[in-house]
Amino acid sequence: VYGIDLQGWGRSDGIGPRGDVYNHDKYVTDVALVLERLRAEFPDRPVFAFGESLGGTVALLGQVQRRTFFDGLILSAPGYKPNIKLLFFRAPEMINNWGLSTVAWWGTKFERWPLIHSDVGLYMVVKDKELRRQMLDDPYVSHNWLPARYVTALVEANKFLVPRIETVNVPILAIHGDRDTLIPVSSSRELTTRTLSRDTRLVIYEGMGHAAMLQPHRYQAMMDIRRWLDLRTPLP
Repeated sequence: VYGIDLQGWGRSDGIGPRGDVYNHDKYVTDVALVLERLRAEFPDRPVFAFGESLGGTVALLGQVQRRTFFDGLILSAPGYKPNIKLLFFRAPEMINNWGLSTVAWWGTKFERWPLIHSDVGLYMVVKDKELRRQMLDDPYVSHNWLPARYVTALVEANKFLVPRIETVNVPILAIHGDRDTLIPVSSSRELTTRTLSRDTRLVIYEGMGHAAMLQPHRYQAMMDIRRWLDLRTPLP
């Protein structure tokens, strides 16, 4: 298992504050470099990508752009058609798209305008108190204001993905919590039904929020991922 620090996250340098990137193509380049290394090191092994939230968007984008060629995708609440739920209400798609486009436009004019603090996002997403404490104390986790360009890059990636998502033709496992306040389950449902792949599965976890690997009952998701992989990888 290889973990990738996308530029501007973890221990990797970026062009500015955490989360500051011109576009998701930069992230795809990072992934493509690692994938090239993996293919050379393990030429006879299938390579699967696991992408959660932003990482899921990057994995999909690379596959659609035909710059990464994974043998399968495991996506946990990928950032495909994000729609934030506020006060138990999620805006209609047209209004949500208008709002995201407005913020994205703002990000083209004021690229590093502080938009939302990363720690606020942690409190929204991570309900496991011990895990949240560890992440808040971790210097390699972002603890700064995410710039407006963070949303601009996400919106631009989705504009490319949405009309082309059918071109993804590899096995897909999508996992999603039904209490996700950032990405609606409907986005993963659309994703798994629109692709050309005949091997897609969507698992919805009752009571789970955004990003399965950060939830208290993440071990169920881990076992589901393991079983899915076991059925799609040959014995040595």
